[in-house]
Amino acid sequence: MTLDKKYGRFIHEAYDKRSKGDYDDFVSFPKDEVKMMYRNMKDFISRIEKLILFDK
Repeated sequence: MTLDKKYGRFIHEAYDKRSKGDYDDFVSFPKDEVKMMYRNMKDFISRIEKLILFDK
């Protein structure tokens, strides 16, 4: 079982946005964008859990 490359893009984008949120002044993100990122991260976590359980 492998991890799709799309997850790398999600993680990279989330890291960039978190950095902006932490260090830039007056940052806001559109609600739709946050919802999409949330769904992507839930999908990523689910996939990681399956990979971990599959390896046992």
